[in-house]
Amino acid sequence: MASSTTPPPPSLQALSLASPAPSPPPSPPPRPPPAAETIRYERYAGEQDIPKIMDLVDTELSEPYNYYTYRYFLNDWPNLCFMAYAGDLAVGTIVCKQEVHRDKLNRGYLAMLSTREAYRGKGVATHLVRLAITEMVSYSCEEVVLETEADNASALRFYRKLGFIKEKRLYRFYLNAKDAYRLKLPLGTGDEVRRSRAKAEMEKALQEGMAPAVASKA
Repeated sequence: MASSTTPPPPSLQALSLASPAPSPPPSPPPRPPPAAETIRYERYAGEQDIPKIMDLVDTELSEPYNYYTYRYFLNDWPNLCFMAYAGDLAVGTIVCKQEVHRDKLNRGYLAMLSTREAYRGKGVATHLVRLAITEMVSYSCEEVVLETEADNASALRFYRKLGFIKEKRLYRFYLNAKDAYRLKLPLGTGDEVRRSRAKAEMEKALQEGMAPAVASKA
């Protein structure tokens, strides 16, 4: 009967010198959160901006405008148009006008305000409106008006936060037969606006240590 050979058990030395199983590599550290995207605001730079404005308005707003409507506003009131950029991409715009209404009231009109959907809720529209109104006030604007769809709850809420109030309902105002609300932001009389502007300039000068000298009484 053939005998089978059983291999000897490994020595204790061999067991103690056996290489341990390699440990897995450490996990890479978590990525830092992406830096917030910087939004840059610029004034209307000329006709080269018109295609960008048209793209923003035609894509994001329900009311269509023809090329001559844009030219009407941008030729006569270029100082009341502002652009918002993320890098080289135009992500927002505001187009306005300002004129004397009924021979007595210096009125600003917000004609178009559009922000790309991906950039809403980031304060872009609010900043654009404030830029435009600040420019209007520098020309003694007494009130600002606009129209928005009566069923656009988010737009109504947005303008209410900025201080606009409902002035009247305009029935079948849009080409799609929807009603609109005319909203108004009172800014005061021309004298009040000028006094407010002078006060703001004085406060700014005081903060910067550049207040103009005031003659003292004897």
